[in-house]
Amino acid sequence: MIRHLFGIVLTASLLSIPTEALAQARTWTLGQIVLSSANVPYAPLGVGAPSVALDEHSGTRFLETFEYPATAANPLDPVCPSGIWGIGIARSLNGIAWTTMDGDNDGGNGISPLIVPVPGAGTEHDCVMAQPSILWGDDPTGKFFWVAYKAQDDSGSNFTGIGMLEIELFGNGNIKTVTDHGLVLPMTDIGGYSDFKRECDGSYSMAVQRKVTGVLEYEMWEATSPTPDVLWTLAPSPSVSPSAFALPYMENEVASFEYFHDDWDPLDGFDETHIMFIGRTLALGGAFVTGGIAEMVRVEDGVSVFELPATPEITISTSTAYRHIGLIQLDVAGDQQFIMYTSELSGGVPRIRVAYTDPLPGFPGTFVVPKSCN
Repeated sequence: MIRHLFGIVLTASLLSIPTEALAQARTWTLGQIVLSSANVPYAPLGVGAPSVALDEHSGTRFLETFEYPATAANPLDPVCPSGIWGIGIARSLNGIAWTTMDGDNDGGNGISPLIVPVPGAGTEHDCVMAQPSILWGDDPTGKFFWVAYKAQDDSGSNFTGIGMLEIELFGNGNIKTVTDHGLVLPMTDIGGYSDFKRECDGSYSMAVQRKVTGVLEYEMWEATSPTPDVLWTLAPSPSVSPSAFALPYMENEVASFEYFHDDWDPLDGFDETHIMFIGRTLALGGAFVTGGIAEMVRVEDGVSVFELPATPEITISTSTAYRHIGLIQLDVAGDQQFIMYTSELSGGVPRIRVAYTDPLPGFPGTFVVPKSCN
């Protein structure tokens, strides 16, 4: 399959693997604010870290999860110095206009979050349940979704790993139950930004950030599991290390992963694994210098070797913009298009804005490419 190359393709692998071109460059337009403290009643301190999934059964309903600070950070608090962070949820019929939902099945009036941790509850996420990633549950009724989240405990907000929620919906789309399966990927190194997908054989794959001990570097690791609610197996080595690529926009950190499939064909399924991500270059001490949003592609199925472009699709010039991303992949008359959900800071308060490739995809009637194999 022929594709156009943008920039220069770099690979950190020393293996002799044939090089494949990345997808052609896309043009992105920054759009309107879709979720903020103004339309999420329980989140006066803002919302961020969006993740969006399509109900692949009905094909007409989107769910979006997001993080929100329930309390402000307080460095002097020995229990939860980062504050208490919970997860909210909203639904949409077009991917643009969102209505908040409740996690307590009280009729869906949207005034309570999906879930919020309680310090002292004795779990690994007593302070923080954040950076959620939502995935349709491969259920023929369209009523089940999985949500992975970053967990921090109440012994000083220590990072403990990635947890998993299971959501069941009523037939009318309101939330029926929220089951917390706790940690499914325990980790001691600082990390987060997870995203996951279902493979064609029914197993699951996850991309997750992990900090290198003693070094200002954040890598991408991968994990696998037969089902999301059991313990995942972390790969023995990272898939992408910024130091191995030395890209100007990604010298220290790779983050906020979003799986998609560039060569999707409804007749033969998925071809290659692609991941949209945020790269960052940091100064000593961790201050933001520059960054970018780009696409990486696995060189060969089953081999954790990725190619990355020399230049990003979107250049990030400030730490207040493009802090996290979520992605919807579309097929518009045979042309691949995207809607991106990105969090930003406005006056120190996080909010979620939409960006899109030109032209702006329309709903309904636009085919949404499934994130998981089916």
